[in-house]
Amino acid sequence: MTARALIGERAMTIPYFRMSRAEASRLSPVKDDADSKKISPWPYNGPTVLRLVGYYELDYGSYLIGMSKGIALLSNSAPDNLRAGGYFTREGEESTKRGRSISGRNFLVYSGSALRENEGIAHKRLALTALAVESFRNEAARLPENLDELAPK
Repeated sequence: MTARALIGERAMTIPYFRMSRAEASRLSPVKDDADSKKISPWPYNGPTVLRLVGYYELDYGSYLIGMSKGIALLSNSAPDNLRAGGYFTREGEESTKRGRSISGRNFLVYSGSALRENEGIAHKRLALTALAVESFRNEAARLPENLDELAPK
């Protein structure tokens, strides 16, 4: 489930690497002159020299490779998918060290996604077990001795 969500996240983030200043100003207009002079990590608002030397292309490539590997790790079933959290943390820190701002920020945000997904799965299983125990108690007028008694008939 989380792997599919990150596929969508990747698709939504990719345009930021290619956005022009005109497109960016339509999405978030500059409020005052001081805002327009701030250096931004986003390619559309960053210094032209960084675009010319391929800085943003390196960030873009790093993002695509990192997302592909992270999505592959998240596609594993629990608890193997937890390795994705460590991967995203390491990649986020490494990207940040190398000045790849978009990759670094996003990877660090994604680092907890596998843990949150597994917590959700655990809560769902606990709720289903509680419902099965209540259903058994209503039918048998007693609590089950073990979980095997909860199996559907």
